[in-house]
Amino acid sequence: MMNSKEIIYISRSTDMDLYKQLGLTCNIAATKFNNLIMQGLSDKYKINSFYIYSKNIKKEQKIYKNNVVHYFCPNYNKIKRIIFLTKNLKKIKNSCSREIVLICDALCIGDCVVAQLIAKIYKWRTIGIFTDLPEYLGTFVPQKKRTIMQKIRLKIYYSSFNLYDNFVLLTKQMVDKIDKANMLNSIVVEGFGNTKAFKNLKINKKKQIMYAGSLQKEYGIIELINAFISIHDKFDDYKLVIYGKGDAETEIKALITKYDFIDFKGMANIDVVLQEEVDSMLLVNPRPTHSNQEGNEYTKYSFPSKNMEYMSSGTPMIGYKLPGMPDEYEKYIFVIKDEGYIGIRNTLIKVLMKSDNEIIKKGKTAQLFIKNEKEYNVQVDKILKKFNLE
Repeated sequence: MMNSKEIIYISRSTDMDLYKQLGLTCNIAATKFNNLIMQGLSDKYKINSFYIYSKNIKKEQKIYKNNVVHYFCPNYNKIKRIIFLTKNLKKIKNSCSREIVLICDALCIGDCVVAQLIAKIYKWRTIGIFTDLPEYLGTFVPQKKRTIMQKIRLKIYYSSFNLYDNFVLLTKQMVDKIDKANMLNSIVVEGFGNTKAFKNLKINKKKQIMYAGSLQKEYGIIELINAFISIHDKFDDYKLVIYGKGDAETEIKALITKYDFIDFKGMANIDVVLQEEVDSMLLVNPRPTHSNQEGNEYTKYSFPSKNMEYMSSGTPMIGYKLPGMPDEYEKYIFVIKDEGYIGIRNTLIKVLMKSDNEIIKKGKTAQLFIKNEKEYNVQVDKILKKFNLE
């Protein structure tokens, strides 16, 4: 039974099949987060999804799929983009007899500000989705080194946040950064599990340890490689498999040339990655709790979507207890206690000394936790209940 409300959703996310069909660029982390919210909402609401424009879109398109109307716009100039949004939001308003709620990926500031202003005119409730903070988009610039234009840009971002009625935040530390947010009009939802994505995959366990994600040096990938090299003589039936791209690629390729037990596969289709995750014995996220960013702040506002994907797979995860990770997750992963190469090395040894059954059981326990407590439909229901949208 459909809800008495209708959703307008603005983001850089759309149905995964439509990414392939339209040749769109996919920002994996933010895309998954917003797409899983839409999936959960579409069980109860009609969704009008506005995808932020792409150069690959040559003409305006409207595609209906699974109770979602997907609006796509070419890479118009800003004036035409405003006209496109204004025209279509007005059409939705005039044709809809239900209460309308506007949900925005708050970091898509251009389209979102236009939609927010229209929402004020039409008296729609607005919800901002925060997967990151604007100062950490792209290359981080310390506060003392920011230009006047960079300071103005951040001021505009944070001013636009004040236009939202409600906030969906990634970590509890974000509450203090979003001025208007407080525990009455915000909810912390650190991520969305999707155990359903692994449901029909046939499992063929291999003696491999896997990392899939951004290959940025600051995320600890080099430390992981060195740690694995140092223990391989003790566990020579294992290999390390790496997927992804980033600024550490050149160093990785140079480092592993003489080791046939490390397999660097670069970028791959998401279906390939998901299959490899269920086939592996261990999944590692070596992102450290500290950061090279100013004041080591970044990890307070981060809950890697990769962690949620790993735990959804049923394969156990090794990783740090990041500051933005709630304590309840700690018992479901193999936690790296000490920072850097030594910490990863010691944890790998400790885990690989366990029996295969012990290792596999840890992953299955984590998967059950995600399914019962963090699956995307469960998390979306928490949002609806918090904001009285049920």
